[in-house]
Amino acid sequence: MKKIGLVCILLLLVLLTTTSAFAESKTVFVLFDVSRSTLGSRKEYLDGFKKILDIRSPGEASQSRLGLRDAIAADVITANSLSTSEMPIEHEFNYSFWSGLNETFYGYKSIAVKKHLAEEAKKLLFSQEAGGSDILNSLRLADRVFRRFKRDKSILVIFSDMIEQSGPYDFERDNLTNRRITEIIRQERAKGLPGLKGVIVYVAGARAASPTQFLKIRNFWLRYFRACGAVLDQDNYGRAFMGISR
Repeated sequence: MKKIGLVCILLLLVLLTTTSAFAESKTVFVLFDVSRSTLGSRKEYLDGFKKILDIRSPGEASQSRLGLRDAIAADVITANSLSTSEMPIEHEFNYSFWSGLNETFYGYKSIAVKKHLAEEAKKLLFSQEAGGSDILNSLRLADRVFRRFKRDKSILVIFSDMIEQSGPYDFERDNLTNRRITEIIRQERAKGLPGLKGVIVYVAGARAASPTQFLKIRNFWLRYFRACGAVLDQDNYGRAFMGISR
């Protein structure tokens, strides 16, 4: 009996460490910049979103990078991101081993959901054009999403050139010296920074008129996200999107 009990425990441990049902869960929030300056990048943004969805064959669906217990949401960055937000894309995958549902079958069902989300993202990206980029305020949407969809990890993906153009800020013209960056962060902190503690950030589509300006804008966002408690590695800030970790 003891041997049988030990075998059962070992089998359960193997199950717990191999099934996606017990993998670390995450919430992914995606922001699409739909300002005029990003018109030529929309297809890249859509391809990046599909990379996040990681749609696989039925046999491998349960091993997707967007897992069966994850949540995903997406919205757009406009000239007035807070007032235009409709959160058009939201979905929670709530597979549970204890529910008795077959993991492979649930993974198969997730394929249709992800294909639908990809179509919604396509509509979102190619039906809008904003006159500015209120990136700073759009991050308050991320704060809301991560408080609503609580998972083990929170991941923010921003598809944008990262050129803030709202209110008093215009990163195409501003000289973002360290002193100026400190001043902007102080002003934003007085308004209340979004709560992004522990959030892992990826930026794809970043660009600037010159290498010097690119580095200055990158430096601003690295410092700003640090002030918000988020984690933006400079290797995850650039033009290309390599995908998120599982």
